[in-house]
Amino acid sequence: MKDVAITLCGLCLGGTAMCGVQRTVAEYDWGTLAKSGQRPEGIVAAVDGRTALRISNTNETSLQTKLLVITNPAISKMQYAIIGEVKHEGVRGGGYFELWNYFPPLRTDMVGIQYFSRTLAESGPMGKLQGTSSWRAFTLPFDRTGTDKAPTRLEINLYLPAQGTVYIGPVKLVEYEEDLPAEPAISPEVEVQTRTVGTIIAQKYFLIERKSSAGDGKPRGLILILPGGPGGEDFLPFCANVLTRYAVPAEFVVVELVAPQWSKDENRVVWPSKAFPDSAAKFTSEEFVAAVIEDVRRLRKIDERYIFTLGWSSSGHVLYAVSLSDPKVRGSIIAMSRFLPARLGNLEHARGKGYFLFHSPDDQICPFRDAQLAERTLKEQGAQVKLVTYSGGHGWVPNTYYCDRIKEGIEWLKSINTK
Repeated sequence: MKDVAITLCGLCLGGTAMCGVQRTVAEYDWGTLAKSGQRPEGIVAAVDGRTALRISNTNETSLQTKLLVITNPAISKMQYAIIGEVKHEGVRGGGYFELWNYFPPLRTDMVGIQYFSRTLAESGPMGKLQGTSSWRAFTLPFDRTGTDKAPTRLEINLYLPAQGTVYIGPVKLVEYEEDLPAEPAISPEVEVQTRTVGTIIAQKYFLIERKSSAGDGKPRGLILILPGGPGGEDFLPFCANVLTRYAVPAEFVVVELVAPQWSKDENRVVWPSKAFPDSAAKFTSEEFVAAVIEDVRRLRKIDERYIFTLGWSSSGHVLYAVSLSDPKVRGSIIAMSRFLPARLGNLEHARGKGYFLFHSPDDQICPFRDAQLAERTLKEQGAQVKLVTYSGGHGWVPNTYYCDRIKEGIEWLKSINTK
């Protein structure tokens, strides 16, 4: 099984504004865009002496609107942003702007990488869209430190959870000549501890909890995340800032296991298991998961009914294996992964377990037929299985509401594990 690194990592940036010398890369006027044939969704109108794009949601259901796509932006600096002004009226719930940043693949055998930022702060230029506001500044920043490649495409969207009207003035793509103050790597809403199991340094994991529920003394569920791709600690911001905050219910403790790098071979097995062994590995991933469960149970009150795993791509085979070998694991959320039953051993141990599968029929890396085979095979063995599909291929694809789907999967697993 090759290291087919993750194709999307989400990043929710904090609410502080960018500093440094600002240089305008490009300006976008909605009227000019409409005349040139790039017709944005919404109505272009003169509002308070400026050309604005008006987006209205008249329904009780959510609305997601693509505002602007910028192909091959002329970005040369590490930090850049979309900036502008917004006015809104009667927005119910918490709406937001989001910026998707598409980068070329890290290797020729991989697909591209996508990251996002959203205006979800409580106030300031990254504040959420809520209620009524006169014209105010907004910013969608991004820091591409860590790659020397510029984005190939930027996509700006607007999300309104229910009724409301938003007016968006002309926007700019800007970059910053000086380094920015470092954004907090982890959201202030969550608390992270770096731990190892006993003295085994290679069994490293992150214990992630929402501060609002940490230390309340109540038994909580446990979500064990085995990231896909290279499975390294670089996934911590995604697991803490995105999955813990938006995909995992507050009454759960989250742990992110860090895949030990037993070799530097690009074709290594990222998560060695009994099904896919690595002679250099000092323990299997099944043993790693079992050890982490025991360690967390010593630290926190865990509701034994709600011990679930979550993984994707390179870690999927381990989640299937763990579900069969560890009776403490009651459910699994497995996305975009291979299912090879001949390698998994006794499938009868799937009886009574729950499997929430999330897979795209367009997946060209891990074929959709594997998810279909898993659904059919595991049901035949007495497991409860729910297969949910999405469009767009391999990866956490933009605009598929994958956080909502993961939360849906966790709630479904809870509902079938009441005893």
